[in-house]
Amino acid sequence: MIISVARKGEDSLKRTLFVVGIAIALGRTAFAQATPLLVGVVRDDQGSPVAGASVRALDTSGNPDGSDTTEVSGTFAVSVARPALQVIVSCRYCETKRLKVGADASQPLVVIVTRYPALVSESLSQADLQAVPYRRPSDAAGLLPYIVPVQAVGAYGASASDRNLNLGYSLVLDHGVPAYDLSGQANAFATTPDRSVQRLAVEPANFAYRYGTAAGGGTFLLDSIGTAPSAFAFDTGVNGTVAGYTTLNGFTPNVAESQDTVDGAVRRRAGLDYRADLLGGVLRVDTASYAQEPILDSWTTAVNDSLVHVAYATASRRYVTFADLGASVTGLQDSPVYGDASARSSVFAGTLRVEHPATIATAFGFAMERYSGQYSVPPNSPLNAWLSTNDAYVEANARASHFTIDAALGVSQAGLVTTQEYERRDGGLTALLPSLSLHDALGKGWSLRASVSDSFRAATLTELVTMPAGGRTGFERGTLFDAGLDYDDSQRLRLGTMVFREDLSGFANRGTNGLGFSLTWQITPLLSLRAWTLHNAVEQGNTPPYLPYSPLTLSRSVVWLTYGEPAGLRFDAIVHRDLFDNSPETDIDGDFVVPIAHRIGLTLGTQRIGGKRSVYAGLRLP
Repeated sequence: MIISVARKGEDSLKRTLFVVGIAIALGRTAFAQATPLLVGVVRDDQGSPVAGASVRALDTSGNPDGSDTTEVSGTFAVSVARPALQVIVSCRYCETKRLKVGADASQPLVVIVTRYPALVSESLSQADLQAVPYRRPSDAAGLLPYIVPVQAVGAYGASASDRNLNLGYSLVLDHGVPAYDLSGQANAFATTPDRSVQRLAVEPANFAYRYGTAAGGGTFLLDSIGTAPSAFAFDTGVNGTVAGYTTLNGFTPNVAESQDTVDGAVRRRAGLDYRADLLGGVLRVDTASYAQEPILDSWTTAVNDSLVHVAYATASRRYVTFADLGASVTGLQDSPVYGDASARSSVFAGTLRVEHPATIATAFGFAMERYSGQYSVPPNSPLNAWLSTNDAYVEANARASHFTIDAALGVSQAGLVTTQEYERRDGGLTALLPSLSLHDALGKGWSLRASVSDSFRAATLTELVTMPAGGRTGFERGTLFDAGLDYDDSQRLRLGTMVFREDLSGFANRGTNGLGFSLTWQITPLLSLRAWTLHNAVEQGNTPPYLPYSPLTLSRSVVWLTYGEPAGLRFDAIVHRDLFDNSPETDIDGDFVVPIAHRIGLTLGTQRIGGKRSVYAGLRLP
């Protein structure tokens, strides 16, 4: 959520910088007629400015005649000694562009380059989320390197985590509100209607110090509003889906409903988003309500959830500031098939982050979370819990010619109180959460990286209710070590290797070793290949029966081939293989999107879920 607010603020700043850059360049032309300038801007095919692009001018004989590098706003000003015939623009993950200079060289140039989306961003774009055959956000996230959809809690597709760390638990920020249900029965991945997530970003496990509990398995940021002003998805079939939003005068209503025959549930969502410029910054307010209802005699839990979130971002010459507050209330009722267990929980959270861009970039932040929950299994007395966490951290980033250091130190203070009948237990944790990352550019595209970080997690009520009495105040600590060797030609190819070790202590007391490989290759300007594989094995330790199932051996491989024309035909073919404790499953899924009208596409796709093949047809906008 904060990321989306920041992007809107950045867009405003970039537009201002573009105007200022052109004015400066034209001013330089006026006051230095002896040195003519070619001025202009470089943007990609989505309209975003391209920073760091190389712009070279050639004279009428084809000889070099000046060069420049674009600013953050995409603007450039090339000093030329002779009349220029053309400019050549090259940039990271872009197709090189040649543009002829007109007879009036004083007119600003606008250069549109084609960027390779598979390489530009390591997250899923809105176009990806709209097109791929995976309706549930956890399955779509599983296309990203080393993200493992797991069943840590709840139903199929209930969760996803970075490398299956933290026993498969992760933190989900649903429109900026932590979707950490203290009762342990709900998760935003499980209750979100299909196709309703239009923006999905992942922050790795070594950023756990920013968020407090449960972030040791990565942090997933979900948003039902994408970068397009309007979006719509409609799927037919046994698992029918309708989801969409549109923006008008700063207000963005959004709705979604889906039916899932895999776990027998109907999921609905309705929300309203408001954005406006305020006091030199950007304000965003979100409200939403969710409902999950079982179909007939399904074992799915009935869930109702409501949330509200307010975020504000502003930037000055020296600082960038983000602040937000959010709250949610969740109620759950088990299916009659499984009895009368019920739960309810609430969340209130706030964060503040201040960044200071400089040669040594620094940042500091604070986070506060208050969770409450109740879990009841008649005829037993309800188990109640209150969890409070207070987090503070500082960060620093230093770059040399080929070496980068990212260092952070977080301090978390957590308290957990549980009551049942006349019994009360209090527990607490004060923890230092260091994070250190090193990156060394070896040359010729090769680089070496290594990092170490700490995290913690508090027990959920579903764990507490089955724990031995002495363990009810426990917290689990995690330490993660990882290292990798990468290759990046800055054009069409990126390779990665990764090894890691995770040590957990408190509940599971076990160590896990892992190894991964990844490949991103833009084969042609329209055809890309993304592939990765991950292999984990528990070296030693124990997993008590009251903890969720987490495999002792895990292997996941994904191969994703995409053909995509700008605003045209798109095709995805996906092969993935999962092996959890010697239970292999290999699936081949895919989709077509064919444009039939302006910004509207007809789609056809197939996915295998739970051993059953499903086929759908539908419409997409954009």
